[in-house]
Amino acid sequence: MCSNSFAAFADVVSVPIAPVKMTSDGIETLRFECDPSTVGALVGKRWVRVKNLASKFQLRFPGFDIDVSHDGEAFSVVLPTIDDAFAFIDETFGEEIAIANHGIPVRSEFVGRIIGHGGHNLRALESGVGAIDGCAGCRCTVYHADERFWVRFPSSTPVEQRKIALAYIEARIFEHADYLEEKLTDAYSTVSDTSSVCSSAFSESSGGTSVPYSDYSDAESWPELRA
Repeated sequence: MCSNSFAAFADVVSVPIAPVKMTSDGIETLRFECDPSTVGALVGKRWVRVKNLASKFQLRFPGFDIDVSHDGEAFSVVLPTIDDAFAFIDETFGEEIAIANHGIPVRSEFVGRIIGHGGHNLRALESGVGAIDGCAGCRCTVYHADERFWVRFPSSTPVEQRKIALAYIEARIFEHADYLEEKLTDAYSTVSDTSSVCSSAFSESSGGTSVPYSDYSDAESWPELRA
């Protein structure tokens, strides 16, 4: 079964909802929807990451500046109406927002198995990130909330490492969700076949019927999450 399969990440993780552009007298405002819980990791302590972004913007576009704020629902980035400036913000801050707000959904009955005892499997995922190409030394936290798995990074983590790590974690979670889906399907088929035989025998003796049901044992072997 492939109900949890996903399209492979592209080279660039795009913002899930295109930023809204509002223009006025040569100044434009880009709005990026963003959950309040992710703001701290994105802006850094005392908004140091936003200040660094502004400094890089000034170097890239001498004589111009940006203003960044969050109103509880979205980030607003005020910047000059320059095409390259829009691309610069989308490819830096916009990508970070997209990654921070990218939840990974799996069937609710698989969540406990993916988390593992005491969070063992999630810790294995986090350790595995630092061992993949392009992510040496990268740290992250994987957790489950609001029916999805989320990945959080220290504010100093570069965009490229965030993209690589998220792609790896999502692939591994879906891989094991698919594994559980297959085991569940096999278990259902086995129980259904057994129920059919029992139903036939029961029907011959009493005229009654039995209802097949799905049951999956948590005692099944679980493959290591590490690559």
